[in-house]
Amino acid sequence: MSALPPPGFWAVLIGIDHYDKYKPLRGCVSDIENIERLLHDTVDSTRLQVYKITAAVANEPHPPTYKNIMDTFQEVKRKAAPGDFFYLHYSGHGGRQQRKEDPQYPQHHAAGGEMYESLVLHGDKHLKDYELGQCLDGLADAGVKTFAVLDCCHSGGADRVADDTIRGLDHVIPPDEDDNDVLPHYPEEESDATTQEPSRDGSAKASYWTRARKYTLLAACQPHEYARECEDQNGERHGALTYTMLRSIAKLSVSGVIPTYKTLYWDIAANIFSVSSTQHPMLFGERDIHLFGSTSHQSTRLAVVNRIDGDRRLYISRGEAHGVRVGEEYAVHPRGAFDLSQIIAKIRINSVGMTRASAKIPPMARVEQGCPVSLVTPVITDLLRVKVQSPELLQELQQRTGSTIQFNAYDSRDATHQVLFQDQSHQIVDATGTPLSNCPLFPANGEAATKIYTFLQKFAHYRMVAQLHNEKSHLNASFVFQERDGIDDVFHEESINLVFKNLKPPPPIGSLRDVLYFSVLNLRDNWEVALVIPDPDDTDDSIAVGPGETSDQYDMEMTIRTPQQSELDDIFMTKTARTKARVDVIVISVGIH
Repeated sequence: MSALPPPGFWAVLIGIDHYDKYKPLRGCVSDIENIERLLHDTVDSTRLQVYKITAAVANEPHPPTYKNIMDTFQEVKRKAAPGDFFYLHYSGHGGRQQRKEDPQYPQHHAAGGEMYESLVLHGDKHLKDYELGQCLDGLADAGVKTFAVLDCCHSGGADRVADDTIRGLDHVIPPDEDDNDVLPHYPEEESDATTQEPSRDGSAKASYWTRARKYTLLAACQPHEYARECEDQNGERHGALTYTMLRSIAKLSVSGVIPTYKTLYWDIAANIFSVSSTQHPMLFGERDIHLFGSTSHQSTRLAVVNRIDGDRRLYISRGEAHGVRVGEEYAVHPRGAFDLSQIIAKIRINSVGMTRASAKIPPMARVEQGCPVSLVTPVITDLLRVKVQSPELLQELQQRTGSTIQFNAYDSRDATHQVLFQDQSHQIVDATGTPLSNCPLFPANGEAATKIYTFLQKFAHYRMVAQLHNEKSHLNASFVFQERDGIDDVFHEESINLVFKNLKPPPPIGSLRDVLYFSVLNLRDNWEVALVIPDPDDTDDSIAVGPGETSDQYDMEMTIRTPQQSELDDIFMTKTARTKARVDVIVISVGIH
């Protein structure tokens, strides 16, 4: 019986330096040539099929028009088989394009929804965000593993700066002349929040540009930022994302271990600052898949070193909102490592911000940006003290270390909660003996200790987040978040539309000073803390809003676990923190039990 042929590898590479109507770029075609070289060096030639569509000068024989690109997508879809791999790389202008209103769904046309985000092509028709999403969805649905890289301004963020290193237009593109369609409606997107187990929660819909779920998408920058070009030591121009990605792949591949998309992303994010200091790439969709492959590896890392100062101070990508405390000890591992057993240094946190923390690098330790870190010794500032009635269960729970929970004997007076034993079950109650709402009974069997410990860990994290409070309230005058339509009461399965505004005055042209970073956490009635905005599948834990700007609209569908409840009365509160590099705003949606 003959062996099955190896899976195919399909690549569509698009690079546009020359534009008839828009400002030219200089590094896009070189990006594509370098990516093509990487693929030929990496992928078996019997598997590889590359479609290269570039425009270095005018009158290219096969120009990057809408028709040529869509025909190429369709050809790949016809030929690709389940199990094959598809790679898209686009280097060129990104822009905002006016769109026509759909009378059936007028809500899509309100408050920041008047624009498509488009890849700017040759001719009179451009590739809109939802059209690209449909192409990638179609391949993923057919069983083709898919990875897309967009090295462009992904929401027209360059409309205030005239700079030939920026891959974005300085104006809004009018609707396509032959465009008679309107933005499609995705009913499945609106039902995402109710297809899961019912809970007292909110869920935010992703934009069409970043709604990757069955594939992986790497974008060059955040919406308010600029995707820039940079020069190498020979004076050749490249896209900052593509240049850094190629360098990261080369560095991580030295060890012989193929990186995952998450590993690659963290390394890019930590090192792109050397060529574009104000650019923060974003990763969406499946993140634990190996680069250019189909196998996965679940990462156990806690954080990554994303900055090193000249005084040998490093910064990690976690802070107070993640439970990091001053005095905690972390192990630093080699850049790109999967196995965290190898330790190159140990650090002790001495400064904590909202979403960032820092420590001094020990003498002689060789730590790089992109190195993963893991917690060694935690600092517990607010223990959850629990007394346990069953001696056998107490003994099992006390064997578990490294937690934020202290288990005491039942005669202890120093406890805020109890685990009672009756009718062959364990029950968690507060100090008054009142059972916790939405907390199950735990049958007294071999799994009881594990299940109780897991639940109490979740409950302890809930308490920690709920106790966050404003320490720098003067920053509250710098921002507002609000329901766009002024809705006060929200009923079961209704939606609210949140927007975030940065009230600081616009900075000088080209500066990204005074950017605010917003996150929305939902404290749910099942004692979970969920990141709602940005999308939990994103790699970033906040959305960035520049000074004088308003965020995109975030549509949150609300559901109620308890059938008797008919109205939501959530309380929104905020916590702000200022660090040397940024100001973070945590918005917490607190469910009423």
